[in-house]
Amino acid sequence: MALVVSRSQSKKSGMPGQARHDGMGMEDSDPMLPFLLAFGTSDSRHSRKQREQLMASEFTSGDVLAVTWDAREIRVVQADASETFYEVESDQSEWGWERARTAIFYRMRTDYLKETSRFVRSQPLSSMEFDKLRPDLPMRFFQHRTADWSNREGDLAALEPDIELRAQQLAIIPFGTKGGALKAHRIFDDRGLTLRRLIQEARGLQQAMCAEVSGVGIYRSGIVGNIPSYYLWGAVDRAGHVS
Repeated sequence: MALVVSRSQSKKSGMPGQARHDGMGMEDSDPMLPFLLAFGTSDSRHSRKQREQLMASEFTSGDVLAVTWDAREIRVVQADASETFYEVESDQSEWGWERARTAIFYRMRTDYLKETSRFVRSQPLSSMEFDKLRPDLPMRFFQHRTADWSNREGDLAALEPDIELRAQQLAIIPFGTKGGALKAHRIFDDRGLTLRRLIQEARGLQQAMCAEVSGVGIYRSGIVGNIPSYYLWGAVDRAGHVS
């Protein structure tokens, strides 16, 4: 999938679903398809809140589970008390994301998964998988009910202190007037992206209004061209999660 590239001006140079491995879709696509979130865990790199959520989930990254609703095994890649993100064993006895360059990740309610699974073994993400999927990045962030993507950039930036995102590039997916996903835009800065820079780019990309969207929020989608991808939406994500 081709990405629209944006560079810093100051730069020097609940139920099991199906993951898509093609592009992110256009505005008239099913608005639910692009929103099967993200990945990973590295406890030492998570914030205190994220670590508490991970502990509350009782699942650990790399847990391989047998489930009642699929003959194949699944592997947990990230979990908190609300939801769990996982991949499915392929027909070649590989995990689903080993060969994918563009994908939207599977997800499920954590409470449902607890009721319908049993632990089989542990198979942590390899270093190659970790580098590709960037599991150290947050699942969701910048959720504010009283804001709107049409607010002035300074007003949005003032909602949270600026922080480094530990990434040089991310793909941001805005939504259209009907709520469908638009083309992913690559945001790049070789010095590292910050929250303020990301919000600046997101506001510029998100021109359309949608009646379903209230507030602002940024949510992990998966990968686009091996770049971690996030979609823009309101304060509550498409699955109804607030934080």
